[in-house]
Amino acid sequence: MLEDYTDMPREEWEAAKHYYLDHKLFIDARIVLNSEPYAEDDVPPMASADEYYAYLIRQEAEEAAQDADQSAQGAR
Repeated sequence: MLEDYTDMPREEWEAAKHYYLDHKLFIDARIVLNSEPYAEDDVPPMASADEYYAYLIRQEAEEAAQDADQSAQGAR
């Protein structure tokens, strides 16, 4: 990862990483809040960021499967 940030001193990278790990719950919650589904989306109730991430992964997998099905049907 540091290869992409050649101008960042290693000490700053380590400090940022430790800050994230010390505040992971709050940072992850902010990420979830910034990626909330739209009001019209049919989303089941969730109790944690992990549940939301799992939901997003399932949604992406379902969309990829639908795209693959459509491509396969178009190739016939």
